[in-house]
Amino acid sequence: MKKLKYLIILVVVAGMALMLGMYHVVRTTDGVQLVKKKQFSYGEMVVDTRDWTPIDWLKNKDISLALSEANWNKLKDKVSSGWKDLEKSISDFDMKESSADAQKQLAKLRDTSKKKYDALSKRLEKKEITWDDFQDKLKELRAWTEKQVEAIKKKFA
Repeated sequence: MKKLKYLIILVVVAGMALMLGMYHVVRTTDGVQLVKKKQFSYGEMVVDTRDWTPIDWLKNKDISLALSEANWNKLKDKVSSGWKDLEKSISDFDMKESSADAQKQLAKLRDTSKKKYDALSKRLEKKEITWDDFQDKLKELRAWTEKQVEAIKKKFA
């Protein structure tokens, strides 16, 4: 029984050592993030970036790149959730009760909105616009889409 306890402790410690070799534990102004390392190493296991200057970010290229990649993926998730919200405003209109013409117009509106949303997302990805500009333009697109849905409702009511 005693040997089993030591074996379990050994496995847990080995797992933690392996994890620390594969990930940076980074403390940022937003909290703590676990960021995958490019190469296995025990260097820079725990890093505090809260007081870093631009020079520090340049000196620590691997951590800078790993953080920017992790945050870019989070941003992409936020961007895709924007389309889900926009599509919901179109889908909220009860299409089962509407005529075939209304359904066709709603499908066309969904396609048009999706194309506009995709173009906006690409501009953000290419860094042609900032995140704040993207949010503003997304609000404008949502308002335009809701206005179009209301027009279809009135036309086919």
